[in-house]
Amino acid sequence: MCHTMFQMLNQIYRIFFRGSQEISDTEKLAAVEMDDKVANMEQQIVELQNQNRELRKQLEYNRNKEAALQKVLCNYDNLLKKVVIERNAKKEEVASTSDLASLESAFCELLQKYEKAKIVVQSFQQNETVLRKQVEEYEDILDKLRAKFATYKTLSENKLEVKNEMGVRKVRSVEGKKRRLLTTI
Repeated sequence: MCHTMFQMLNQIYRIFFRGSQEISDTEKLAAVEMDDKVANMEQQIVELQNQNRELRKQLEYNRNKEAALQKVLCNYDNLLKKVVIERNAKKEEVASTSDLASLESAFCELLQKYEKAKIVVQSFQQNETVLRKQVEEYEDILDKLRAKFATYKTLSENKLEVKNEMGVRKVRSVEGKKRRLLTTI
């Protein structure tokens, strides 16, 4: 929306100053550079917003994964308690020991996966914080650019008014000279 507004203002500016020789190349270049900078900043903001959305999706996915892992850990804890009770009741030390060892190795693996997932979630949270700061910085820059644009627009409008007044004065002056010549003839 902002980009189309800038394009419209740029077109209006070019229409008003199409025939004017008073506009310097530096002013034209500054206007083109301003348009390019604004377009570039808007594109960067859109990209950062897309990255932010992707990171949020990944964060949500990892949080769900973490919740599932916690549930599995809880179930594992309950299962481990049952195994210990059965072992004591049946006095099958050899079978219980092998079952317990396999459960412990599975738990160890699960715990390692949980820790890795926890680290990934933390890094996503840090990335999200960094991206939010970047978005805020880019929004500040964009606000400053908008203020500059408004200043340039006001300056251009003032120059246009002055040029219009000068044109009206010239026309009146020419008409006055015509009248004087006609009256002298």
